[in-house]
Amino acid sequence: MMNKVKKLKFSGDTKKGDCCPECMANWDGGDIYEHFLEAKFNPNHEQHDYYRDKTLSEIKETAGHYGWSEETPKRFSNLIGIDLSMDLNANEDEQYDGVSYWQCPKCKIAWHRFSGERTDKFVKSEKETEFTIKEPVSYTGTIEPIIEEEDKQIIYNAIKTPDGTVISSDHGHDYVVHKDKNGKTYGVDGGCNYLRRIGDVSDCEDLSMYLEPWTPEFHEKARKVVKRGSRGKYGDQPLTWVKICDMNDNWVKATIEYNNDRGMSVDTSWFTKLLHEEMHYRNANSITIEEYE
Repeated sequence: MMNKVKKLKFSGDTKKGDCCPECMANWDGGDIYEHFLEAKFNPNHEQHDYYRDKTLSEIKETAGHYGWSEETPKRFSNLIGIDLSMDLNANEDEQYDGVSYWQCPKCKIAWHRFSGERTDKFVKSEKETEFTIKEPVSYTGTIEPIIEEEDKQIIYNAIKTPDGTVISSDHGHDYVVHKDKNGKTYGVDGGCNYLRRIGDVSDCEDLSMYLEPWTPEFHEKARKVVKRGSRGKYGDQPLTWVKICDMNDNWVKATIEYNNDRGMSVDTSWFTKLLHEEMHYRNANSITIEEYE
């Protein structure tokens, strides 16, 4: 156990097969270069659209930004780095200008970056999110989800900070931070790949969602938070992220067709499933969203 903890000191680097000594959760996020190669060549990868036209030299350059090189082929880590430098309640030993603790994403046990001291002070009981449909809706969706109990698919990665601000990470390595009115800084990262939190978020509300069997309740929630990246109608605009519920009908249909052509069918892609169910939902509830210039 201590050997694993010693690896966390200073850098937080993980080795192939590393896992949590407390709960055995996987800490190994895979080879960094191989991650971007997967994004380039695998049409089912969520970042494929961005990396598919990159050259191998450009892929290596991107991996290099994360510390990877052919001489030192580093790996991504699933650990959560907790930065308490802006936390007014943290003691002097914790207010290092950078990561102070490395935390397991599953059991939430953390270890001090320099001393290796174990703590469970960041562990909190998960709150059930209540949801009520104001009016009954008819629903004709028929798609069965693919979901594994031990490794649920993240579909929304977000927290609400004490001042009411919602910050979300919309894609892998999308690092988003917010300085709260209480003076503390909070952050999220990881998109739908993993949940990473910056700062002590024990006073925040976790809004993250996982893939569930399709029901009217689940779809009502999912369509309002899951997003699709867009560069405008002609692909010449800055990248923005649009909620499924705000996509126009033609865009939803075109995305389903686009995904199908690239092997991302309703049988293999949860995102395509959600779009397919969205069209069922709109037809059942007489919802039409027209395209606009």
